[in-house]
Amino acid sequence: MGVLENCESREGDALLTTITREYDRISIHGVRRSVLEAQVSALGLPLIEAAISPGASNAEYEAAFGSALRTARERWPGLHCIAFGDLFLTDVRAYREALLAPLGWRGVFPLWGEDTTALAQHFVREGYRALLTCVDTSQLAPEFAGREFDAALLAELPATVDPCGERGEFHTCVYAGPLFTRALPLIAGERVRRDERFEYCDVVITASGAWSAAARCCRRWRGRGVSWPAAHHPRRSGFRISVRLDLELRGYHPVVVARASPSHTLGKGPTPG
Repeated sequence: MGVLENCESREGDALLTTITREYDRISIHGVRRSVLEAQVSALGLPLIEAAISPGASNAEYEAAFGSALRTARERWPGLHCIAFGDLFLTDVRAYREALLAPLGWRGVFPLWGEDTTALAQHFVREGYRALLTCVDTSQLAPEFAGREFDAALLAELPATVDPCGERGEFHTCVYAGPLFTRALPLIAGERVRRDERFEYCDVVITASGAWSAAARCCRRWRGRGVSWPAAHHPRRSGFRISVRLDLELRGYHPVVVARASPSHTLGKGPTPG
């Protein structure tokens, strides 16, 4: 996540991600719910989930996404903007904007047009840590799954691969960095190939970190699809979001639900998936 911090009219209220129900993992990324909840706890923001089935159609995804946005607005009636970490794929941005308009939401793309090589290098220099959890083997060698997203990896990426994985070459799980109150004790686990194409690497919280993670885990909100750490309730903490390197690289593909002052137009901040 981190560029919204420089836009005075914006304040983050929540994170939104898509979960595949039967797997209980983040869709596409394959990250376990236990890791997701540890991320959310370390960031101190509530989470809203859009739940879909394996192999969901666009129609199912769009219905789940719309339901998640309704949940957000019921919880925080003033919300009307949602920030995405998209970088340069115009068809993806157009799809999001067309999806949002009938729902009464506006998309914000603070990283749009940024140089992705500089962005990836900045992410590493800032001290963020991430593991590759999914690799599209039609674009990148399977051995990259489970590796650290660091300077060494960036140097080894083929010229055809975007350094931020914007074309879906890879997906990551961010587990440490300036926005985190603590680093997550993650390790790369087993690898598995799905659909004869996608190489997944399971990332797990180590045994030594499991107890502390459980002790600090989010208190599940009884309302539908929303959870947050009790100590960081959005109305108590006044936590101000800063999306720092999107890194789908966008970490756990969060999108940041943001509030904008009516007297300001949302503008682009500096840079993060």
